[in-house]
Amino acid sequence: MADIQIIKKTIDLLDEFSPLYYEESINQTKNYLEYVRLAQRAGKADEKTLIQPRIFPAFIEDILGFSIIDYIPERRNKHKQAPDFTPIDTNLHPFIFETKGSNSTLKDLEKEFEEKSKYYLLASPHAKYAIITNMQELLVFSKDTSSKLEDYSFSFITLYQNFKTEGLFNLKDSNVQKFLKFVDKFKKKELTIEKKIESIANAEPYIPIFSAVVEERESKKLTNSIRLIVNLLKDDIKNNRGKEYLLKRLENDTLRKEQIAREIYSICQSIDSKF
Repeated sequence: MADIQIIKKTIDLLDEFSPLYYEESINQTKNYLEYVRLAQRAGKADEKTLIQPRIFPAFIEDILGFSIIDYIPERRNKHKQAPDFTPIDTNLHPFIFETKGSNSTLKDLEKEFEEKSKYYLLASPHAKYAIITNMQELLVFSKDTSSKLEDYSFSFITLYQNFKTEGLFNLKDSNVQKFLKFVDKFKKKELTIEKKIESIANAEPYIPIFSAVVEERESKKLTNSIRLIVNLLKDDIKNNRGKEYLLKRLENDTLRKEQIAREIYSICQSIDSKF
């Protein structure tokens, strides 16, 4: 995809949520920039209602190319916290994503890294970068230096303003170049056959499933998760409609794919607590 097309697609994505801006602003505006300004003035805490569940997933799926089954959404429990979004394969995609609300500032994003994301990176053997955004600004931090990487950190607001202002947009603009570098570095990578073999060869060994699931209730939980996936798939191919129907159904049914992905992730957690 050409650079200008990627930028236009991003701007269009931000515009797509105008009904939600209207709802979140209590019928005051449908415009992205106006919503951002209103949210900042009002201290709008919309991370859990708008940024994390709607806009950011659309960004990583439509712009970075990750599908809903390519990343793990946040799943907190009493034992540990987790990043908001983590690619399934951190060997191939060595980074984590954190979101903040529209009421957050640049300093809040930096504080997020120092107080939380830095430790997520330290706990991950493969993740090298933390990406933190409130969909106004986006910052990238390095695990090795614990510092912000200016070459990949950019402003959504500046990108949007310049693109929408006639005569102001320039592909050579520094913010535009940072955005394009970010997309190129952190977009979904497709494995070649050689890389797939290398990834399998270098994968960490898993402990046997029956050694991991030692408690009866964990065994039942695991069994129930597997049964749920099987039942979901059986429902999709009943009446002898075959695998072609199943593949077509999953391609167009985001909710069903998410259900299956979450159950598989639940199984992974049962087997290995690092998930």
